[in-house]
Amino acid sequence: MRRLLVFIGLMIFTTSLCSAQKKPIILLFPVQPGTGAASADAVEATAALKTYFRETGKSEIADFDKESPLVLRAVREGKLSESDLVGVPAPEARLSIGKILGVDMVAAGDVGIKDGSVSVSLWLGDVATTRIWKNAASASIGTSGDLDKAKSNALQSAASTVVYAVAAEALKDVKVSGGDASGGGAVVTPSDFALPPPDVGTYLTTAELYVRSGDLANAIESYRDAVNADPTNLDIRLRLAQLYEKRRLFTQAADELERAVGIDPSNQKLRDELASVYEQMGALDKAAAIYTNIADKNPSDVRARLAAGDFFLKHKAYDDAEKQYRLAIEAAPTDPSPYERLADMFVLNERLSDAAKEIGNMQRADPNADANTISARYAKYSKAAVKVVDSVLSDYDKLAAQYSDKKITREEYYEQLRKDSAKVEGARLVFEVLAAPVGSSPANKSRVLACSLISQACTSMMRYLETNKDSEKLNAEILLDEARRHLASAEGK
Repeated sequence: MRRLLVFIGLMIFTTSLCSAQKKPIILLFPVQPGTGAASADAVEATAALKTYFRETGKSEIADFDKESPLVLRAVREGKLSESDLVGVPAPEARLSIGKILGVDMVAAGDVGIKDGSVSVSLWLGDVATTRIWKNAASASIGTSGDLDKAKSNALQSAASTVVYAVAAEALKDVKVSGGDASGGGAVVTPSDFALPPPDVGTYLTTAELYVRSGDLANAIESYRDAVNADPTNLDIRLRLAQLYEKRRLFTQAADELERAVGIDPSNQKLRDELASVYEQMGALDKAAAIYTNIADKNPSDVRARLAAGDFFLKHKAYDDAEKQYRLAIEAAPTDPSPYERLADMFVLNERLSDAAKEIGNMQRADPNADANTISARYAKYSKAAVKVVDSVLSDYDKLAAQYSDKKITREEYYEQLRKDSAKVEGARLVFEVLAAPVGSSPANKSRVLACSLISQACTSMMRYLETNKDSEKLNAEILLDEARRHLASAEGK
């Protein structure tokens, strides 16, 4: 009902058909509870005023909704202040609101219960002339029988009396046909008039006003109406899908995007959005299919291949990611981006030897890289290599202590040293191939030498484990001390 009433201002009062109506349209504000009255009494009084205005046959009735998009827009445009809408709008604010909504009159009232009687007051204002009519009526509740029913009857009686009293003055010049003389009025909703449906622009305006007010549920409904009014407009479908996403209604978002992609299968923006929705709802196979299909249909599009690779990388499908990155290289061998993606992935998995190869390929594909690019790459990859070196050194000391305390076997010690030697060799290759910024070459050379010494120390310890020769163990200690000295030197350079 609320969404229907939203369109009162947008539809009814802006058409020539409306101007042909003889009966004025009255905007009814909710009745307020006064002394002794409860909110339920106010609701009943509002409904009663509506009913009796309708029965006069001289007016149409529209409910006031302070969250109507037209009201919200009036606040944003400064035509109304938010204070006008807090609590009970003042008489001047009621007239302003009525003018903005295009009605002829505005009405408000109060209901009170005191000393065994129900009183209903009514205020009616003419928007054009600002003339005001006021009246009040009361009826006795009585003291016998069903008191709730008696109160309701008294309320109805008071409401009827005050409406007819005010209408006799305010609506005395309204002429009605014989068929409208009794009960010819109506509670206004858009369906009561033979008006054309709102156009797409009206739906979109209403929807975005709902969005700005945070009412996504009604915004979605208005966007659905807009889609139905213009089903081939893909931008509207995309916006509707995005609102579904905001409410985490991923199934509905996917359905809408699937329909949109069906209309325009080549629309990259829609397909990307659909893949993202599938990903968020956990349908990774469907998301992967979209990324790979886009790339397969556009084999020369490096960006599409990288997007597919990035998707697989994000979900730790490393083999699939590598495949997509290598296909990107086939499509554009002189583009450094796919090589860099591969290097990053290998670093992530501590495959530094493989990363070093791709770093070299990346630099050869980008021989004229500027100083900022060189510095950024050096910072990224040298940091990763230093982290591996620090890890190996920490591991080296820990393994020695564990072996001494007989917490690990000789074979376990040997195998871990072999792995650490391979790791530090990978770090050496990264330092060796990586183009260093101006001023960083001495530090880089020190790190290359340190990595070589650590690898040799691991090898000497492995020989010690094979032969039990103390000379091999001593040599390993000497090599490791020298490596630490070079690393400290690199930090100071």
